[in-house]
Amino acid sequence: MKDELKLILKLIMRFILKIFWIFPIKKNTIFFMSYMGKGILCNPKYIYYSMADDGRFADYTFIWCFKHPENFKNQYFSKNTRIICKRNLFSYFYHLLTSETIIYNCNGFSYAPIRKKQFLIETMHSGGVFKGVGFTVDNKTKASKKGITLANKDIKMYISSAELSTKYYIRDSYHFYGEVLNSGLPRVDLMFHYDQNMVQKVKEDLHVPESKKIVLYAPTFRGREDQAHSITPGSEVIDPKMVKEALTKRFGGEWVFLTRGHQYVNGLSISGSDGDISSYPDMQEILLATDVLITDYSSSPWDFSFLNRPIFLYVSDLTQFDNNDRGLLIPLEKWLGIITRNNEDLYEKIISYSQEDFERKTKEHYAFVQNYDHGNACEILKDRILNR
Repeated sequence: MKDELKLILKLIMRFILKIFWIFPIKKNTIFFMSYMGKGILCNPKYIYYSMADDGRFADYTFIWCFKHPENFKNQYFSKNTRIICKRNLFSYFYHLLTSETIIYNCNGFSYAPIRKKQFLIETMHSGGVFKGVGFTVDNKTKASKKGITLANKDIKMYISSAELSTKYYIRDSYHFYGEVLNSGLPRVDLMFHYDQNMVQKVKEDLHVPESKKIVLYAPTFRGREDQAHSITPGSEVIDPKMVKEALTKRFGGEWVFLTRGHQYVNGLSISGSDGDISSYPDMQEILLATDVLITDYSSSPWDFSFLNRPIFLYVSDLTQFDNNDRGLLIPLEKWLGIITRNNEDLYEKIISYSQEDFERKTKEHYAFVQNYDHGNACEILKDRILNR
């Protein structure tokens, strides 16, 4: 019933908000929003900064929309950028429905009537192809799926990280059959173009000494988005102390075990960990500073894989997740990373880790999904916008 009421409200909003169509569309104006206004994050962030440094966009106006713009007073913005508050509904809908181009990452706006002459670009917020989303998720209600249909109706173009991502995510999961740009993910460009100073800056922000190595445990969420949790009850919880012992034995050095929960989960506290960094805003920056990634069914291995560093998949609840949550779109054996089913298995596979075997499996995965990420996604997308 809750989803049905939301759908009715969205339909009413789409009708009422057409009043904003009386205002002309503003040429050379680009509206940015990420994670429903949570911050300057993910693909929209990296597209924006690439545009801000590109003279071809000097006469453009950029609009950034935040739920709490006061939190970004110290953030760098170009002089042709305007910051608006999502809670100011008139300002929000006015700029959303009059900007020539809209760049977003959460599958469109089911509640807002985007105009035919606006160019809504959906950048998504996951790369590669891993678990189920959209219409492939069994626990989605009919009303929820109708909302997905409404949103996709107004999207003019998706960007894709791989050919199988286009097939399984964009076509099959979201039923979008319009234009797809085979650019790769703009945020992944960072993995190809960074220096050690950037890594050191992130470690300083995370309060990790330069001499220590970071192992990041970053699982995805379980259950519905509005009732999300990080760990399946009854499953074997990862043992940070054991992990650090194994990493020191295999790779040497001192290790810091950090946790990061999914954005739908309020942090992630694991007994024995050295800290929860869920509040750190930019996952890409965290990955840059990470030496070893441990996750599960998350898409983070896609981004991290381009750094050519070890990835382990800790999946002690595989049967429950595959049957009761979002399911797997491709067999786990074809995923990026080394599969481990419990702490003992994880320990043994860290000890026996082979970089050569890992690199071979990664190359096989890229070939299987037909990878589009080569470090130039922002340039491809900017050219597409300018040549529209």
